[in-house]
Amino acid sequence: MRFFLPIFVLAVLAGCDLNTTTIKSEVKSPDGNYVATAFLNDAGATSSWSPQVHLRRVDERLEHVGNVFVGYRSPNIQIEWMSASRLVIYCDCEVIQQVTNYHGITIEKRTPK
Repeated sequence: MRFFLPIFVLAVLAGCDLNTTTIKSEVKSPDGNYVATAFLNDAGATSSWSPQVHLRRVDERLEHVGNVFVGYRSPNIQIEWMSASRLVIYCDCEVIQQVTNYHGITIEKRTPK
């Protein structure tokens, strides 16, 4: 036990993050102004998958938290631009957070194709 405590403390102090982020797809808007990124966050055995979507201007960096969509309990997520002002998210998950309008872009969730 005395051996594991220092290792645990070092891991916490070093900012050890057990979350795994897997990018599923990244798609530019038809007008080239925005990028939508669909990804999964997985915290391991103690929680389920969290499918998320981060929408940003092309000159901004990707965050590891979805800003327009956060779901729970599904590894499946797809995104598709229908036009420069309309993004569709396909996911069979519980919805935790969904933004329906982001800087004039309408965001809609649908069940998978």
